[in-house]
Amino acid sequence: MAMILVPYNNAMRLGQGFNSYTQEICIDNAVIGITDEEDSQPIIPNPLVSIAAPDGAAPLAPLAPITPDPNASTEVVKTSSVTVPITKSDPNKTLLPETVDKYPSQIVTYTSKYVNKISDVTNSLNISGALSIKYGSIQGDASGSYVDSDTFQNSDMNFLITVKVTNQTINVKDNLAFWPLNSDKDQSLAPSDFTRKYGDCFISGFQEGGQFSAVVSITALDKSQLTDIKAAAHIALQTTVADVEGDAQIASSKADLNKNSQVDISINWSGGGQLKEGSEQWNIDTLTEVAVRFPDLVAMCPQRTYAMLTKYTALRGYLEWQAQNSLLPLNYEMSNLYTDDLLDVYMGFKVIWESLHNELQGLDMKTMQLQVAPTPSKPIAMPKVQQSDKSWSQPTPLGPFDADYDGLDTALQTCRSLMVGIVQEIQNLTQDPSIATDVTRPVAYLRPQIFKMLLPTVIPIIPYEGLAGIRSGTAQSSNLADKQQHLAISPPYLAPPQVAIGLTSFALGHTTNPRLNLVADNIAGDSFDFHANTWFLATGPQDTVFNGCTAAYLEIPLGDADFQCGDWTCQPNTVSVTNSKSITFARPYAAPPKVVVWLKGVDWTNTINYRVQVFADTITTNGCTLHINTWYPPGTPADQQKANQSWSLNYASCTWIAYTTGMPGVASGSTVVLNSFSQPASGTVTFPPNTYVNPPRILSGIAYVDAACTGNIDVASSTSNISNTGFGWANGGRNLSPCIALGSAWIALA
Repeated sequence: MAMILVPYNNAMRLGQGFNSYTQEICIDNAVIGITDEEDSQPIIPNPLVSIAAPDGAAPLAPLAPITPDPNASTEVVKTSSVTVPITKSDPNKTLLPETVDKYPSQIVTYTSKYVNKISDVTNSLNISGALSIKYGSIQGDASGSYVDSDTFQNSDMNFLITVKVTNQTINVKDNLAFWPLNSDKDQSLAPSDFTRKYGDCFISGFQEGGQFSAVVSITALDKSQLTDIKAAAHIALQTTVADVEGDAQIASSKADLNKNSQVDISINWSGGGQLKEGSEQWNIDTLTEVAVRFPDLVAMCPQRTYAMLTKYTALRGYLEWQAQNSLLPLNYEMSNLYTDDLLDVYMGFKVIWESLHNELQGLDMKTMQLQVAPTPSKPIAMPKVQQSDKSWSQPTPLGPFDADYDGLDTALQTCRSLMVGIVQEIQNLTQDPSIATDVTRPVAYLRPQIFKMLLPTVIPIIPYEGLAGIRSGTAQSSNLADKQQHLAISPPYLAPPQVAIGLTSFALGHTTNPRLNLVADNIAGDSFDFHANTWFLATGPQDTVFNGCTAAYLEIPLGDADFQCGDWTCQPNTVSVTNSKSITFARPYAAPPKVVVWLKGVDWTNTINYRVQVFADTITTNGCTLHINTWYPPGTPADQQKANQSWSLNYASCTWIAYTTGMPGVASGSTVVLNSFSQPASGTVTFPPNTYVNPPRILSGIAYVDAACTGNIDVASSTSNISNTGFGWANGGRNLSPCIALGSAWIALA
């Protein structure tokens, strides 16, 4: 029978019943006749329980009380280096001297290996997978979580370093007897009931010495160097004695490992006392140094590391009792492989559970955005669940989760249900290990790798300092053929930015209603699509005569601390003379910001002069009020204004840009030219002193239009002669366009 070892904890006592599968202590004194000098004497049954005898035979004699052997004693000899227990069966035998000058005999095992599954760690350390699932952490000696499963799963590679030192084995050879409860002595217990009370083994001895274990999780800073880093880790984590050349190679590998990767170390040990100075940090050097010195430290300060388990079937008394009761304890030997699989799946979902909570926090903090995952090519469903009548439920189909708070909450609930299902399967295995080999049983879990296919894609929002992330440009559409363009973003963002876009010029015919609207869509980190849209109504005039337009755009990285943007549209049939909209900033400012507003789209009736103005007021730290206004011809009587609908604006849209007031390297303002027929009027803007060292970027968008409907509307706002002290501007009509007035809003960026 192979030796069964489980990690020791202080609640263990010789003779206790024990479940080797869940590594949980069962009834005390399940086996009597064991003495342990370090523990109190076990309870003596009184009255003693007689072991049932076969029919017709005389009852077996009751068990004798447990009394110490007067001719045997256990003493401890102390040395300058180690404490050595010595058993004396002959009282006249001379003991060893009080001190000895040699270390005890030790069995030392060094291991350094690559591991890629949590179950590889638990198997190496004799930790129960069922216990780890039940408590949700890898526990070596009931002292709490040992391996950080999140770090383990998210690392590029993991190494397990163990040093096992056995000084001695306390293996009881006394006359042992099984001691059932009085209520069970004439009962035929079901195997599951017997195992629940007594376990499938009992604690028959202990190993003393020490164990040092460390999980080294390595994340490569440059993924292209994974192979080299793994090779360096193999060399750096050696604990053998090398020659001079080998020592140099190990030192070089440690340096490369520290330089090219992030290293996380989880340490656990028993025995050996204090391994290093309290102020000294754990790193690769201290780890390997301690591993080499650990056997010597254990020789001076050993402790119990493992409990040895013995099957009840190894006891004569149990076999005699079991024959009368026709039972056997549950056999878990075939459950280990299935349990390892369940453990790896459970820990995978535990990592997903943590990441979903982090994503919820990321949405709150505006540090990420989510994108719905594509629909998988094959259907995905929840595992079947066994009902109370032993039938199996139909699998519930699963689809991609929404990329918002509700979607993440639903994903969390689903993840929790899958984890609970695995815990329930462990309970089922504990009661009936045979299901581990039942090939007809439906699979009790969904692979975390498959579940991840349904989760929203996380796009991190990288904060930029100052104007480092603010990019700008212009787009031009000269005819119907290039009204849609694909514009590159260079250098690209890691996540799609926000894009604010506004008109800087446009030329539309007057024979049909002038209609134009700018759109930026399909925004990615490296590009977006620009559209200059025109249209016609099914019952109205023909499509707009489009002669071209230009636009200015600003790209703002998501989560930028200073800049925010958005747009607003006044839909058809809702436009009046004055139109306003209160907006709320996604992130409040410490002080009221500056707000720049550009015209983005219009729809005018071609029989009334074209008039529109866009601007913002009532600016606070939390938001502002946007306005899209038009006006009546001068002198229109009040009683005829609304009745005659003496304005031409049917639709309008604007875009707004807000930025921190007083931000270095940013300035903004507006310009308006009145009575500018045919040719633009010009002027200059002077920046405040010391605003710019070099000429800034100037973006100027139309914010005010007043033009006669008697001819084509062809207007432009432009800038020139840009320097670090100011720039020139020109607003007005072109090509004999009857422009009455044109105004612009501008922003200058260092």
